[in-house]
Amino acid sequence: MVLGVVVLDWVSFIQPTGNLNVTAWNPLPALAIFVFGQRTSFVFSYAAGLSLSDWLIRGNDPSGAESIILTLINAACYLGARLGITRYAIGFHNFNNFKTLIVGLTVLFTCVLLNSCLSVTTLMYFDAVTMGSWVDVFTKLTVGDLVGLLVLIPLLSAFSSPSRLSACRRLLRQANFIGPAVVIVMVIGTLASFATTTPLRYSYFILLPLAWIAVRHGLSGVILASFPAQLLLVTAYMARNSSNSVVLEVQTLMAMISLVALTIGVTIDEKVLTERRLRSRQRASTLGRIAGVVTHEISQPLTSISTYAMAAHQIIRNIPNGSDPDLSHAVNSIVTESARVRKMIHRVKDFYQQGTLSVTEFDLVGLIRKTLESETLRARSLGVQIYELEWANPVQFQGDVTQLGMALRNLVTNGTSAAAEGAAKWLRVELRVDATSCTLDFWDSGSLIDQDSVEEIFDFGHSKTSGGMGVGLHLARDVIEAHQGEIMAISNSSMKFRISLPIASSPHVSPFEKY
Repeated sequence: MVLGVVVLDWVSFIQPTGNLNVTAWNPLPALAIFVFGQRTSFVFSYAAGLSLSDWLIRGNDPSGAESIILTLINAACYLGARLGITRYAIGFHNFNNFKTLIVGLTVLFTCVLLNSCLSVTTLMYFDAVTMGSWVDVFTKLTVGDLVGLLVLIPLLSAFSSPSRLSACRRLLRQANFIGPAVVIVMVIGTLASFATTTPLRYSYFILLPLAWIAVRHGLSGVILASFPAQLLLVTAYMARNSSNSVVLEVQTLMAMISLVALTIGVTIDEKVLTERRLRSRQRASTLGRIAGVVTHEISQPLTSISTYAMAAHQIIRNIPNGSDPDLSHAVNSIVTESARVRKMIHRVKDFYQQGTLSVTEFDLVGLIRKTLESETLRARSLGVQIYELEWANPVQFQGDVTQLGMALRNLVTNGTSAAAEGAAKWLRVELRVDATSCTLDFWDSGSLIDQDSVEEIFDFGHSKTSGGMGVGLHLARDVIEAHQGEIMAISNSSMKFRISLPIASSPHVSPFEKY
């Protein structure tokens, strides 16, 4: 982390004002905001990296009061930005609507301005900046931080969102994205060749292909296009030995272009999400009617099954010479499963007809273990090895335990069935927990699905197995999204389903696999 800060600071330290940490392109705040969310100790590593780069790159005394104060101001302001984004915007990768975008940008702009004001004030106190140059230093510091944040934060945050990362990967293979990206490169090259004194007259042409990408591909397109455009723009103007004011003008324009593209991209994503929710409500209405009919028709047979099973259990207990333990256990399981199914179908009916969740607090690890144990007998009959949880600290979660259990069971059942058709025949589960969310991965050794069509497997009625109804994965996605989470399929060396859920507590990270 320390070395990374030093290297990134050295690479981006272009056209500074004297020996100050003031440039027109500063990606360090974006790095700080991103890594502060990964581990608290990174705050100290980031501060140490700033002090070391202040000595190695600028030749300042890292133990001096000026350097220490500036380092503390920088680390404190962008730690505050991270905390603000986490609290009010729930992370950059969830900026899929205009409201969270405005909240997140407000937090960022506030912290950038606060950092610039405090830093310039400190520099003036130590006579490192004169009264005549403080405006130039303030402007360059603010613009440099803003460009770095608007360009880098969305890119870095994509790595923490499985669905966003998968969308970006798919986009890189599409010709209707590559074409406008090539246009951006050509425009920047032309600007660097001819616009050496009045760049603002021509640089607006960068907005055209970038805006087209944003309209066509949403936030994922902006993420992939903005960062290379920024790198090419800075490199091109630096290669032309452009003046300090020219680079600052171009970077100011780049900040505005990035802001416009980001706004367009998020708006397009919100439109797509709204359309998806409307379709989901239509499907929910259909499923609600189906669930009502199924509940009505199946309740009486389930009651009869449960009654006969309890009667059989009583007969077994009254056998004079004792009963077979395995037979008794099997009958008890019939009673338990009948009650579970009855409760499950009623919850499904309420979920799709009324949109209600019965929220309680429960141990998520215990629910996962119980789900895996219920599938063990079937997995053995299919020759599939399930790698279960050996040990894990409890993860307290608030949600609908019945609905989540049903979603997890669908994934485990599908994974077991898929693994049974392969040669290796295994299913593996892994759980990762941090301060704000938990990620649950299901791997199976079954056949892979084309990455470009993995989203289709969540559609209602879509099934690749004989006799499948195409309901299980669709229902699982609805339940996960109702808990403010997301589920995605990843087809790589093995088939993987990943569930991400927000949590309120901060338990220890626990491995959830046997090997």
